[in-house]
Amino acid sequence: MTSKTNINILPFDYSSPLFQKDRNAYLAQVRELEPIHWSEAVDLWVLTTYDDCQAILKHPHFGRGDGWRINPPGDEPLMPVEVFRSELMLLRDPPEHRRLRQLVQKAFTPTVINNLRPIIYDIMDELLREYENKHEINLVEAIAYPLPIMVISAMLGVPKEDWSIIRRYSKDIGGIFEAIRTQAHIDAGNRLAIEMRAYFDELFAYKKENPADDLITNLIKVKENDAENYTMGELISNSILLLFAGHETTSNLISNGVFDLLSHPEQFERLKNNKNLMPSTVIEVLRYRTSLPFNYRTALEDVEYKDMVFKKGQWVLTSLTTANRDPQYYTDPDVFDIERDEAVPLSFGQGIHYCLGAPLAKLETEIALEKLIEKMPNMKLKNLEPNWIPYIAFRGHTDLWLQF
Repeated sequence: MTSKTNINILPFDYSSPLFQKDRNAYLAQVRELEPIHWSEAVDLWVLTTYDDCQAILKHPHFGRGDGWRINPPGDEPLMPVEVFRSELMLLRDPPEHRRLRQLVQKAFTPTVINNLRPIIYDIMDELLREYENKHEINLVEAIAYPLPIMVISAMLGVPKEDWSIIRRYSKDIGGIFEAIRTQAHIDAGNRLAIEMRAYFDELFAYKKENPADDLITNLIKVKENDAENYTMGELISNSILLLFAGHETTSNLISNGVFDLLSHPEQFERLKNNKNLMPSTVIEVLRYRTSLPFNYRTALEDVEYKDMVFKKGQWVLTSLTTANRDPQYYTDPDVFDIERDEAVPLSFGQGIHYCLGAPLAKLETEIALEKLIEKMPNMKLKNLEPNWIPYIAFRGHTDLWLQF
């Protein structure tokens, strides 16, 4: 039976007023009505349960396909932003994905990440020093945004005097990965791709003459030892990817974490009284309000799954928002509980595209929360209504004012 509610909810549509008003509630209703849903409105499959999202993200016959393209294949030359996207490990399938991921995965081993701990503490102390005699702070501008930029820039080997340039690039790059791209996104993406390539061309040339203990120097060595297997464009584009991926997700994770803790004072008090809850707190923030609400795949061939046929080339949206609040996996899924000990959320993806920087993002967030509690134990939200960033593909705050 088709009810009025069903008509209002289905087909799924990003432009639905219900989605715009409260995407969590809207997607939860989609999950309840039709967990595997073909939406003619956006021409893709929408998956909303934990089991289905996990299965498709790990399925070998679902991948990125030609998702790096913006325009359909044709005789026109690739735009600069398409060239950039085509070189990213994030948007490629095996064997290209495996080849490109090997470039950087050694920089994200547990030992390397743990060795960054004192650097992250030092950066947090530096950022907080400015607010020692103040009583208000815009958390996004002061902490959540600069911290991950400074950490990943240090890892790459970007000179400190250029960190402001990197910060501008990172702030503008989100539109390149947006779910619904406007012409303005594309035009900005082309300009940015040209600018970033020019900057990193110069930086790589400098590092070749002035090697150091950093990731860009290591990439140059890889290129010199295996020149036929990697292009300079691939090295540069994936350095830019690390810059963006190492910033955007973590920045939103930090701001979401502070917002959710201060929106639930009893949870904030529990954390202040027991710092051992810090790791589980970060996991709960990832579950409760994931920075990346959606993950996309395309069917690389016709695939039959649960009596449904996904045709080759059809796109699949996995809703991590609803997967992470699936009542089949979580008790009281809409409750924020920092002592929850249930299924690991899907926020960092699954399978071969599992986020390389997940351990670093969690570590940065744990240290940020620890230092904020130490310096501002009585902090509270100045405004209870959040100002969300204007992207579908990301969930975080444009600003987050605190009083302390």
